[in-house]
Amino acid sequence: MNTESAAYKCKIFGPNSKAWLWLGIKRQFVEVVEQSREAFTVRTTAKIAAKIKVGGKYKLLYQEMLWSVGCRNKWINNDGGIDIEVEPLEELTPTRIVQGSILQRSANVRLSNPMDGTLAFFLIALIIVGVLIVPAWGGKWGTSQLICDGVNNVWKTLASIVTGRSY
Repeated sequence: MNTESAAYKCKIFGPNSKAWLWLGIKRQFVEVVEQSREAFTVRTTAKIAAKIKVGGKYKLLYQEMLWSVGCRNKWINNDGGIDIEVEPLEELTPTRIVQGSILQRSANVRLSNPMDGTLAFFLIALIIVGVLIVPAWGGKWGTSQLICDGVNNVWKTLASIVTGRSY
């Protein structure tokens, strides 16, 4: 049983169709009008199409990807332009390696699940317990009154900011 089917061609419109084709060392503007998994169809002028040979290899820059392509077929379309079918042979887009300092080279970890709040809860509880216990310890050190005054001043300042009244 043969389940192979022809590749579906997608029409390309507007600014998504801009591409560049290298003919030797010269870069020529072309327009990609169709794309499939097997080929690109580019539209160009007769002058540029005359330089492209069926079976020749070229480079195509399309949507920030550089491809090595082979010309399969050429024909004149209804608008008088030349359509050229090119087959992608190899992707030539260079990989981008980010260079940074030693601190920036650590691998980023992406969490697929939301972060557990247990650690945050225990840290907040530890701070609250610390604020409540330290003044009692301060009585032995002679700093209890200073700590209590500091906490009261912070509390009064926050209350005055929230309510708009001074205490």
